[in-house]
Amino acid sequence: MLATVALGGLRSGELRGLRRMDLDLEGRRIFVRQAIEHGKDGDAYRVGVKIPKTSAGIRSLPMSTTLVTILRDHLTLHPRSPEQLVFTVCNGKPMGPAEADRRHNRALANMGLRTPEAERRRLWRKGLPVPKEDHITLHDLRASYAAWLFSEGYTIAEVMLLLGWSDSRMALEVYSRVFPRRVESVGPKQGEALKGLTVVVA
Repeated sequence: MLATVALGGLRSGELRGLRRMDLDLEGRRIFVRQAIEHGKDGDAYRVGVKIPKTSAGIRSLPMSTTLVTILRDHLTLHPRSPEQLVFTVCNGKPMGPAEADRRHNRALANMGLRTPEAERRRLWRKGLPVPKEDHITLHDLRASYAAWLFSEGYTIAEVMLLLGWSDSRMALEVYSRVFPRRVESVGPKQGEALKGLTVVVA
């Protein structure tokens, strides 16, 4: 699940709304056509399928061979019909955002990047300090994918297309975080390019 976000840049709702028929493993494509949304309806929570608001949200994404292998193994391990969701809770129903976050945190703990939830609760119950760790969210994985695209030289327009952004401000925000000091290299690079040039000041 996390690999699909980190290597495909999907939003949480898009990830949870991904159907098996939306995966073309032979053609190495992910077709983003819908998302799962959870909202409060009176005193109860409702689960619904949401179609992207803009045409930018409906998109076809290329997959690496690594992601294809991971998804193929997942589909083989959890066989279901083509119209069913790829990632669900144990009864096959849509996964909520809280469950997606729990699975994400569990994966981080398994990699040693976060204290396990059971240990955090034990410390909290005993009144002991709970480690304050930099929390890597699912959205951070999506942003990391965008940052990697920029570092590989993809243009803002191309990154917007892959991430499903209709507003360039989001792309520019990520870009400015990836290369905050790149502008500092303008002077030295310019000096190197003009090295040996004789300038006559009149």
